[in-house]
Amino acid sequence: MPEHAIDFWTQTVLEAPVKPTSAGQITQIGKVTPLAKGPGEDLGVPEILLAPLFGPVDGSAETPASYTVLDAAKIADLPILLDSSGLEHRCLFMGDALRDLGEVAPWLVRLDRDNRFVRRLFTEGPPPVGLWHPEAGIFCRSNASLDELWQHFRKSVKLKDESGKWFYFRFWEPTLLPVLNDQTHAVLFPTRSPPLLRVIAPTKSQTHLLSLDRLPQTQPVREISSNLRGALHRKTETHFALDFAETLARTAPIRMRQLGLTDSSAVAEMVGIVTERLRPLGFRKRSDIGRIAACGLFYGSHFLSDPRIAPLANRLLGQQSRDPSLRARDFQHALRNNPDAAAMLDPETISHVIRNLHASPHDTDQYPPGLSPVKAAAHVALARILTPFFLGDPLRKVWRDIFALPDNAFTSAALTELNRMSNPNHGADDE
Repeated sequence: MPEHAIDFWTQTVLEAPVKPTSAGQITQIGKVTPLAKGPGEDLGVPEILLAPLFGPVDGSAETPASYTVLDAAKIADLPILLDSSGLEHRCLFMGDALRDLGEVAPWLVRLDRDNRFVRRLFTEGPPPVGLWHPEAGIFCRSNASLDELWQHFRKSVKLKDESGKWFYFRFWEPTLLPVLNDQTHAVLFPTRSPPLLRVIAPTKSQTHLLSLDRLPQTQPVREISSNLRGALHRKTETHFALDFAETLARTAPIRMRQLGLTDSSAVAEMVGIVTERLRPLGFRKRSDIGRIAACGLFYGSHFLSDPRIAPLANRLLGQQSRDPSLRARDFQHALRNNPDAAAMLDPETISHVIRNLHASPHDTDQYPPGLSPVKAAAHVALARILTPFFLGDPLRKVWRDIFALPDNAFTSAALTELNRMSNPNHGADDE
């Protein structure tokens, strides 16, 4: 096994960026469960959405109207279905854009709880009976008429960036609602009395509920500023991290058991950390980021900073004159053939760590700060297989819990976890 003269415990990781102060108040009300196909559902709307979408709104004398902006790219034949629904509706595109893109455009619809289309919109199953899509668009409450709300939304369909270039702006994507709120965007916060009282944005994992009961203190953003562009990129990356983490967890069940993980949330955090590290190097394609993030499931969330891997990463991933896809491919191949990286995954290395868990560093002045001698010695040994940053790794939460134990319970718990890691299939059902 190679020996390394590296102060593992002196390495650090970057702190998370400070979240901006939001203009509105967003709460999460849970994941929407769509209605089942067939008889038995008399609400017509999933229960979690019933009150937010059709109930009274605080501060409004009358019950406001219910609207949705639906993405026709996510609901097959949406324009035809709306024409036969009996619901008031209007496309947010006009002219040539409506003619050429109407079948994939955003459509504003005034909802009626008792309407058959509304029930089908929330019903799971193949169309035309079921139209449910977990991220089909956003829902909102307003005292404005459909035409008034249409005029408001039309102002944000196309926006200029700081250089004057025009872009279509997909504000109806439900995953972007927190970003638009954080950035005080004018689609949510017009300069005059707000036409929106509430916005509901169901996503695959949760439902955002935004209350808009006051005007913002700062001037709302209308253009695609550099701050907004950066925030949108980060939100898109977060969405990718969640989806890709589910795929990784599903395709690597043995590794998930070895990590002691029962869901993909920690994996999504790892993907986010890797993505953040790759962004300054020019990586944008999901396939390239995914190729490298997949390595993180095995080597750790901060593996690109590990002293044994960092020189390889800097040399191959940092060549910004080369195509990112080639850099990602070459790095993955080189990592597989790197003996230091291979040793981190070798069962013999885990056995070596078990045997040397209590071996103290020769220089006692170099103990990791804040740890007792027992835990400091264990940290040095564990860094061989977990990277030096494992106490800040979302994939290694179990180790944070173990290191929080008193010394008299720590050693036993650490050895138990190491033995479990070395035999992840013990007690598990066959795949």
